[in-house]
Amino acid sequence: MRLIEDYKAIRDFYKHQPDQAPFPTTMEELANILFCSQRNAKFILTKLAESGLVSFSPGRGRGNKSHLTFLKSVDDAVFAEAVALFKTGQITEGLELAARYGTPALKNKLLQWLTHFFGYEKQEVKDIIRLPMFRTFNSMIPSQAFFDFDVHLIRQVYDTIVAYDFSSEKAAGKLAHHWECNEDQTEWTFYLKKGILFHNGTELTSKDIHDTFSLLTRPDFKQLWLVENIRSIECLDPYAVRFHLYKQNALFLPFLSFPALSIIPLGSTGYIGSGPFMVHTYNANYCVLEANPHYYEGRPFIDRFEILNVPKEYEVELLEDKSSIFVNTGEGQYFGNSGHERIKGSYEGSTLFTFNLRKKTGPLQNIHFRQALNKLIDRKKLIADLGPPRMAPSFSFEMHHSLLATSPNVEDKEIGFLMQTSDYHGEPVQLFTYDRHQPDAEWIKTEAAQYGILIEVTILGWDEILKEEYIDQADCILFEAVWGEKELSKLELYKSGFSFLRQHLSQSTTDFIDRKIEAILSTSTEKDRSLIFSDMQARLISQQAVVFLVHKSIESTFDPSIRGVKLNAHGQVDFKNIWIKPDLT
Repeated sequence: MRLIEDYKAIRDFYKHQPDQAPFPTTMEELANILFCSQRNAKFILTKLAESGLVSFSPGRGRGNKSHLTFLKSVDDAVFAEAVALFKTGQITEGLELAARYGTPALKNKLLQWLTHFFGYEKQEVKDIIRLPMFRTFNSMIPSQAFFDFDVHLIRQVYDTIVAYDFSSEKAAGKLAHHWECNEDQTEWTFYLKKGILFHNGTELTSKDIHDTFSLLTRPDFKQLWLVENIRSIECLDPYAVRFHLYKQNALFLPFLSFPALSIIPLGSTGYIGSGPFMVHTYNANYCVLEANPHYYEGRPFIDRFEILNVPKEYEVELLEDKSSIFVNTGEGQYFGNSGHERIKGSYEGSTLFTFNLRKKTGPLQNIHFRQALNKLIDRKKLIADLGPPRMAPSFSFEMHHSLLATSPNVEDKEIGFLMQTSDYHGEPVQLFTYDRHQPDAEWIKTEAAQYGILIEVTILGWDEILKEEYIDQADCILFEAVWGEKELSKLELYKSGFSFLRQHLSQSTTDFIDRKIEAILSTSTEKDRSLIFSDMQARLISQQAVVFLVHKSIESTFDPSIRGVKLNAHGQVDFKNIWIKPDLT
């Protein structure tokens, strides 16, 4: 970027000099243009020449001027540098470079280049799919990931001991091919498949299971609820491992399928799993996954996925022409073009915001104020004003419960009475959220202002909002709870150290929740467990601990040549089964 800046400074000073035409200059003059010493000016000219931007012939002898030749326009120089940045996943940096040093025409040229960059490409015998993503990546470490797309990527790279189908309530083999337990289900023995290789070439054995769980039982593990019932782990032989539990857990097999419990080889560096894809590159803005040729369940069809974070303001320009696969979950406003295939659906869960009931003082401690804030939100109006993917008013975590409910009218008289009894005196309410939910937060702010409630919206980065200092500071946090793992997702919301809800509940409600979860884990049937979950939700509603907002739809658009696209329970597309139908014409 500094080289481009220097080139533009020289080019602007000699703006009347055409490309490819030598003209006289002096080193003293160039040093003055660059605000540096003549020695540094010589160094900069050398770099510019090495980059193919100029040629320079120094004057020989006293009084003979040097000659400089511009080989490229500033736009051409910026274009080449921006493309180089794009190819390493630095989309934002490339566009910022163009905005700072290039002309408006350059921006359009770069967006056109990016449009063709995304999508499907065949390189020799490799199939590559590039996907745009309008957000950063936060963690590729299974035990540290929380946000849904990060967990989705982890599922592509790592594997768990078993898989679990929450629709049929049946476990299937993954790393283990068979398991058995004692009568009271406190001892579980798993028999591992032989020949499973980690991405670093080492074979997975029972010791890797033992070592992974040894790391996960540390007190700082945010998902400690998954492993706190494990008393010990015993390696019986290289392919057999036994778990000893303190007490029965009716959901132990589903627990072992949770991505946070993915198995890793101890002592490895980087992101090493045993899953269908290997991590080639990973940072906050760029993720490259390559097919694992030795995957024990069969090699993926696509050789390489490149996922790039792009600025949201360019979504239409980048996606309208050629986006091979795009899943719209509310990150932006793009919904695909007419030439693409579409899959539509919905997933269980709801957007909502919490009330921080751990704070000792403030208007939120008054239940009448919380009720007023809940009642002034007209969910149908929110959907009409903000549009898709908002689909239905929410009054519960489960959509089928919300659909049975009657949307109440917003009654000014009732809200006025609640406000009068709430002892609210105009104190600002701090509503924290992240970029994805900013439109909803701003909408709520506007609606609340009509009743004299001052809401201050703070937008945080994906990693920032998980920090305890912000969770403690917030009066409310707006987020989305997704029931991808059904019962496990519910337990995660109530128990996880990542959970905004748990960290905002009053201590008495937290104690109530923990007692209910104890009952859930000792209950053998899903039907009976669902009744206990209903009791927990009823407690949240009666205490007005949360405000449910809307349920969302999910949609994927993709090029017709791409096959195997299917939305999973999380509203994401699993990469392993995607393949490209060749154009045989």
